[in-house]
Amino acid sequence: MKRIQTIIALLLLTTCTAFAQSAEFNDQQLRLRRNISNWLRNEGFQPEIDSDGDIKFKREGTTYYVEVSKKDTSPMYVSLSCYYRYNDDFPKWKIVDAMPSLSLWKAVKVAIYNENYAISYQTYLPTTDPEAFTSIFYKILGVMDGVADEIGEL
Repeated sequence: MKRIQTIIALLLLTTCTAFAQSAEFNDQQLRLRRNISNWLRNEGFQPEIDSDGDIKFKREGTTYYVEVSKKDTSPMYVSLSCYYRYNDDFPKWKIVDAMPSLSLWKAVKVAIYNENYAISYQTYLPTTDPEAFTSIFYKILGVMDGVADEIGEL
């Protein structure tokens, strides 16, 4: 009996958490997020919504996040990001030293954080139709890969 109660409690908690995350988005933002997620699924990715409400998917071993801003509504702000951790072979100072040359990439930016760094692309979309994002998706991934490769060669 306790097992059933625990399962029901977990299901309710999951449902409430998902509802609370969704409640932070307006209808247009939810529609855009759903449209992008559906497009990714149709492209063969396996997108899922993470605990922050971002679309999370993997490509060639790298995890990417598509974030629809909860603050911007018309136009809507969307970013595509991937994060990399520092390690002994690749310390933070290498990224810091390389920032001037990494800034030459016009379509994406590199951000430095305490535990990791991110390569990201941001854009504004005027509607819930994700075509402005999806039409350049693979080009942007290519640019992000190029930046990641350049960082890997430091």
